[in-house]
Amino acid sequence: MATRILKDIENLGPVLAAIHQSCFTGKGAWSSQTFEELMAFSTHYLCVDFQNDQTVSGFILYNVVMDQSEIITLAVLPDFRRKGIAANMIDAMLCALIQQKVHCSFLEVNQDNEPAIGLYLRCGYAKIGQRLHYYGHGQHADIMSKKLES
Repeated sequence: MATRILKDIENLGPVLAAIHQSCFTGKGAWSSQTFEELMAFSTHYLCVDFQNDQTVSGFILYNVVMDQSEIITLAVLPDFRRKGIAANMIDAMLCALIQQKVHCSFLEVNQDNEPAIGLYLRCGYAKIGQRLHYYGHGQHADIMSKKLES
């Protein structure tokens, strides 16, 4: 297993879209084109987990603007969950952010997504607020952040 930070989407658009589809049902899933458009921004990065056979098991799409970063989306294939992959990817991303002199990482997470909230808390994120109806009527988001030390 290897985790890599990528600045270029390479040929991963369809793979990322398939993984996202397996994690976010309905209108929440993104297309390959969406990933390609997002990665066209100079501020966006991918943290990708490759298994030994080069299968992509998960990824984080995040951005960096000045000294702040935001996790835009994180997805791990269902068969690879509960194996530490998401935590390893977050750790790799945070190490890269520290090297880039980023001081704070932010994210939004659905308040109903207890496994994700638990993961972020274990990785040192703390709730700092909420966004009402962020994911639609009655679906609120917690805003979380983590200060980074170099």
